[in-house]
Amino acid sequence: EAEGPAQVAPEIPRQGGLLWRITPGLGALLVAQLLAFVSEPILVSRIGSLVLTESLGWGTAARGRYAALEALCSIPGMFASGHVQKTLGTAPTLMLGSVAALAQHLLCGWWVKESWQQCLMPLVAMLRGLGVAPLGALLQWVVEDAGIPQAEFSGLRSALQSFAALVATILWSRWFSHCVHIGKPRRFHLGPAAVAGAELALGCAA
Repeated sequence: EAEGPAQVAPEIPRQGGLLWRITPGLGALLVAQLLAFVSEPILVSRIGSLVLTESLGWGTAARGRYAALEALCSIPGMFASGHVQKTLGTAPTLMLGSVAALAQHLLCGWWVKESWQQCLMPLVAMLRGLGVAPLGALLQWVVEDAGIPQAEFSGLRSALQSFAALVATILWSRWFSHCVHIGKPRRFHLGPAAVAGAELALGCAA
């Protein structure tokens, strides 16, 4: 007598929603990712470029040339991020990128007084780009360990990015207005520096 088709046990779905499966380590990395989104150069520079007008008297054309120079200098760091990560390791590369971001904002806030000094800052952006790949790699590893489907995590990450854009627009515009009001527009950079410092601390803790 022929045997019937093999019985396949039904797959038991995982219990609990996405939030219940977020471990402390993943939570720290998600907050670090949120801070990274908030302090993204493209979001900070929307308001930060006005600092160049208030403190150095730069016009629209000069600000545009500087933004292009900064974007150009950040490309090598992003391109080499994966190679440096393989050489130094994920955590050291992430720390190097975060320290570069922190140093850039502190220098812009306290050291830069002249236009030639400002033009040196894009050189620091080369190292800042190194932190892009390591944070994504750490998140990917922790998500896989937590058993979270990639589709669910992608949705959560997209939501974080959209929320960060909203927060950044409100936060940086109000912070800039405060700095201009007290007559110290350069202090604007201390805000992104604080965010970069918190991102560095969370990355180390995770």
